[in-house]
Amino acid sequence: MFTKILLTVGLGIFLLAGCFYFKKNNTTTSNPTDMSNTNDLPIVKSITDVKEHAEKEVLVEGIYELKDMRMRRVNPPNLFKGHVEIVFEDNYSAILLPPDNENAIRPEEEQTKYKGKKVRVRGTIYPYIPEGESNLDSPCLLDIKSIELVD
Repeated sequence: MFTKILLTVGLGIFLLAGCFYFKKNNTTTSNPTDMSNTNDLPIVKSITDVKEHAEKEVLVEGIYELKDMRMRRVNPPNLFKGHVEIVFEDNYSAILLPPDNENAIRPEEEQTKYKGKKVRVRGTIYPYIPEGESNLDSPCLLDIKSIELVD
């Protein structure tokens, strides 16, 4: 009996510590601006590039667009809560952070500055959503370090 209690408490502490570590290392500031040391990073402009550079730090380049994250039935009106996607030149896209991450809803100032414009985002690209409860099938950018306009 004592062994079961000890095992349960130990497992609980392990899971709790893991949650804090994962959350701490997979969020971003609300105003990322660090574009230092980007010359050596690959530039991702298509779904093929996403697959080639999966789980690596990259520069994602495309059009900054607001994304309706609801599971939609037949043609409801769009509902934008602040989630964002970067649309590639091949019309595929990557979302900025998993939808249930608190930083996935981007600041209004950022949305106003970049909406509809070509941007370059520095972060780690995944061909899937690596955390959270979303069943959306989309590439996802984590560990966002910077966003800048592209000429």
